[in-house]
Amino acid sequence: MNKPKLFSDIKAVPIKKVINEHIKNLLGVFTDPIVCYRGGGGAYIPEHLKSEVTIQRLLSVKKYVDKKLELTDEEFLDDIDMATDIEAIIYLMTASLSVPLNHEWTEIYLYLNKNYFMSKKNEIPDVLNEVRELSPYLLRELNDLKRWIKRKQLRHRKDT
Repeated sequence: MNKPKLFSDIKAVPIKKVINEHIKNLLGVFTDPIVCYRGGGGAYIPEHLKSEVTIQRLLSVKKYVDKKLELTDEEFLDDIDMATDIEAIIYLMTASLSVPLNHEWTEIYLYLNKNYFMSKKNEIPDVLNEVRELSPYLLRELNDLKRWIKRKQLRHRKDT
């Protein structure tokens, strides 16, 4: 069982560094670009998905901050190092406008969309009813994509 750390056990981290990290992450919620597939038609992103990006980014930052504040020995999730599910949906959507998705990426795309519909408590289209959980391999592929998208955003943030 992991016990909370005592304040005497916590390594001193300059508070200014922690605050700057949180401010950068919070600003990124509103300023980081939505990464689209090159030539994939970023202009075709529906407005409701754009607003959903902001909401999911805020939830991701909140989850990250909450985990850091728990002060336990557990590893906190690396959600802050990955793009959100909706950003992966948008990237794959724009990719599919340029090139056909292979079977694996189609499976990932359908899985993400099913989860999105379920999170919104919308009626799930029949085509998504057959979608099952991702294999460990496909889950790694998805997480790699989300990390790659996040790196692109951070590179853009650094350049501006």
